[in-house]
Parts: sequence; structure tokens; C-alpha cells
Amino acid sequence: MKIKKYTILNKNLIFKGIKYEVGKRYKKNSLLVYEDIKTLLFRYFFIRDVIEQIQIRVVYEYDDYYVIHNEINYYEDFDSNVKIDYKNLFLLLRYRDKNIINKNITSMSIYEKMALAIVGNRIHIKKLIKWVRKNRSSFFEDVRFEHLQYNIIKNINVIDYLKFHLHHNSLIYLGLNNLRFKEIDKILKNHKFKYDKEIADLGYDRYLDYFIDNKIHLQNDFVARSILTKGRHKDLDFFMNNSETIFIAVPIIHWQREKDLIKLSKSTNKDISQLANKELNEIKLKKRLN
Repeated sequence: MKIKKYTILNKNLIFKGIKYEVGKRYKKNSLLVYEDIKTLLFRYFFIRDVIEQIQIRVVYEYDDYYVIHNEINYYEDFDSNVKIDYKNLFLLLRYRDKNIINKNITSMSIYEKMALAIVGNRIHIKKLIKWVRKNRSSFFEDVRFEHLQYNIIKNINVIDYLKFHLHHNSLIYLGLNNLRFKEIDKILKNHKFKYDKEIADLGYDRYLDYFIDNKIHLQNDFVARSILTKGRHKDLDFFMNNSETIFIAVPIIHWQREKDLIKLSKSTNKDISQLANKELNEIKLKKRLN
């Protein structure tokens, strides 16, 4: 028996990391599928927000499998039970509807703003940034507001981002790995200590050396740990002189350098010595098995 249902996928027909194809059979329970669009949207937005292009597809259910078909028409296929915020969201994402794009930013719902941030040009992004700055305190700890900022930052260029800095942790959203050394240097200079861990996480030698040479690792244990997770031998050698804290010792032990484990197995810190001895015993066992 063939039953018409609906699902939401991203623009590349991906859901939860799985790439789907039109006309292909899929096992049941592999998709978020509902009999009507209203229920689908309610369930989807109950646990997710819009951080990328999404689309609604018709899915035909058979006895023991699904088949994905065409994308719906967002003007004709939404019934009166679907919230206008959701309808406008898709009209923006899929059709760039000018009547919605040209609405006053203040009168837009948070979902319309999210969609505008994804599809908007530089003028719209600037308007959204202005609105975010003005209304930040009113949306404190509102996850949808955070996702709106994510969408804004993801869709502006690096120079605009540095100029229109929004929120104390927004650099994490942008992804420092998208920046050139020149921009990262500017961040280090203008935001001292604020993003050291995030920059250390990138693993670039020039910044790992910078944090060591300028003793920044002494001011922030998380920077020290980020440096150690990269596993550079010179860093492991350097931190072995300061390995009596469990916070520093654990990432050193992780790399299983035998000389480090032997030294740490004799540590006066029982937790460190136990961890080191455990790793040494595993190494010895592997050697015997090989």
C-alpha cells in the first residue's frame, strides 16, 4: 500500500549525515517522516533550529520501505494549520520571496531572521547585526538567538566579521580555521587571552610556539592542554617539567611515550602514577603479543 508522507532534508538531500537519493528505497525509521506537514514541522523545530538550507520532500511509504520524491510547492502545499512563521521561513529559503525579504527587520519572526541570515546579501546581514546588537539583552540565553548569530557569522566575510563583532563567543561559530594568519594575529592583538584556547586548538606551529615562548600557558591551563593534545615532542618535553598536575599529566600520558610514562609512574600524585602504570602495562602486553 502506498501512503503519501513528508520529510525534511538539507539542500543536498542529507539528514543526520546520510545522503539520500530521489527514487531510491530506504528502510523505515531511517527518516523523520510524518503524514502531514504541520506535525513534521512541529517535531522538527521542537528539537532543531535553522542553520542551513532545508527543504520538505514528499515521501511515499510502502509496506517495508520509503521512497523519496519531489520537493513540495511552498506556496500551494502548506495548509492553514501551518504557522505563518514556518511558511515564510521556507518561502525565504527556497524562493527568496521579496515580500518577506523586504519586511521590516523588527516585524520579522526569529525564524524569518534565521532564514534571511542564510540567504541575505550584505545589506540584509548588516540590518540583522544592528538588530542583534540592539536586542541582545532581551534574548539572553535564547538558543534561537544564538543560532541566528551563527547564521549571520557563517554568511559574512572575514573582514565584516571582525568589524561587526557580535558576541563574546561568536568566533567559535565562525571557525578560526577559516581565517588567514593575518586575521588571527589581529585577534590575538585586539582580544588578549580571550581566544587563546581556540587558537591553540588550531594546532598551527607558529601559535603553539607563541603561547610557549610568551608563557601564556602559565596563565591558562586550557591553553596548555590544547598545546599538549597536538602531540609535538618538544611540547611534551617542555611540559614534562611541570607534569605533577593531573590536568597536564593526562594528555602527556595519552601519547604513550615510554620515557614519560616511566617518569610519571613514579609520581607522588597517586592518580598520575596509576594512570602511567596502567599505560605502561598495556604497552608491555602489546609487545608480548607482537
